[in-house]
Amino acid sequence: MARSVLVSVLATILLILCADLSGQQPNDRPEPYVAPLLPGEQAWIITLPATPAAAGAMDAEHVYVPLQNVATMVEGERVVKAGSATITAVARETGATRWAAAIETVIPPVVDDGRLFVAASTGIHALDAATGKALWSMPLDARVRAPMLIRGNLLLALIEPDQLLAVRLDTREVAWRAAVGAGQVLMNADQRAAYVTTPDGRLLCVMLADGSLQWQRQLSGTLGPPAVGRDLVLVGSTTDSLWAFDSESGDQKWVWARRVFGGDVLGADVDDEVIYVVSLDNILRALNRNGNQKWKAELATRPVFPPRAFFGTVAVTGLARSVSTFLATDGMPVAMWAPPPPGDAEMEGPPLIDEHLKPFSVAMVVIFRDGRVVGIRPAAMTFPEPVAAPLKVAPGRTLPPERLPGAPLPPPVAPAASTR
Repeated sequence: MARSVLVSVLATILLILCADLSGQQPNDRPEPYVAPLLPGEQAWIITLPATPAAAGAMDAEHVYVPLQNVATMVEGERVVKAGSATITAVARETGATRWAAAIETVIPPVVDDGRLFVAASTGIHALDAATGKALWSMPLDARVRAPMLIRGNLLLALIEPDQLLAVRLDTREVAWRAAVGAGQVLMNADQRAAYVTTPDGRLLCVMLADGSLQWQRQLSGTLGPPAVGRDLVLVGSTTDSLWAFDSESGDQKWVWARRVFGGDVLGADVDDEVIYVVSLDNILRALNRNGNQKWKAELATRPVFPPRAFFGTVAVTGLARSVSTFLATDGMPVAMWAPPPPGDAEMEGPPLIDEHLKPFSVAMVVIFRDGRVVGIRPAAMTFPEPVAAPLKVAPGRTLPPERLPGAPLPPPVAPAASTR
């Protein structure tokens, strides 16, 4: 009996000791990675020979900018050189011009797998992204009217007057056409379907497999661009509302109505199961998938594009042509990039951002409507050394003066007399 009691007592002591030791173990969970896009330093700035005709595109090697016809001043008059419009590629790391192809377009190009796709007035051109050499071209019976997308082996193009066109990139054939409505339409897509908002307030889901309309919803106000996140489609409106729909069924998951947002909902982005929304009340909000608000942050200037969220960072472009970043965990501001003078130049499309930051490499490129292009390198990815500061206290310890063997010791120092 005594032996069993002793064993029980020892076991209890061991359990208590193990619990104490486990509580003293360091927390080995790594901190989540936060992409340090900003603060950034200007790597280069160039002025193109003509003003941009549309927003650009970027890959690992180049930035591709559609340019208008070259205009010069002759005897005080502006003279436009017809047929001089190009799609121009500049080196992403240096800004040096690599090649220019004589193609006129007013639609942003798209780049994928070493190929650059440009929508001209007569059709779609495929170029080798490294050299600008023509690979193939495909005539169209109507103009492309909005930015294109690539999903898998399909190039999605909205063409006049009211159709969405899917082109197979392997055979260069039209896979299907779908009527989506006329006017200014906005599009996004995942690997299963394309989502289109129309001027009359409709949200359409078009299947990529065959172009069939899976579902549509009638909403209110002027709709912004759809945002896609796993099984959700999010759409904002000028009625200060934000809707979330199931991407497969089209069922409404939740809605934030006018009483919550204090201005038009400009757009949203989704990253790591969290939704980030900007609205014209100058607030950036983070929402859970169920629509509950995690946090909100005030913006210094009015946003002009939907936010961009990636790897723990949220980037917002403001009316002052500046780019600000916030921590995705709590909305704390990180840093802001302001453009070089003149500060009143407008951006041509949102900043081009590479989410996968690399050491000493340009990660963000901004194109301005006056023809300037700026490459920005994240300062944290250059691994700057800390600034040397003078030492307040000399390192080490004080040593007594050296003396020869046998020399008398120095007299002791008398304590200072008190002044009291």
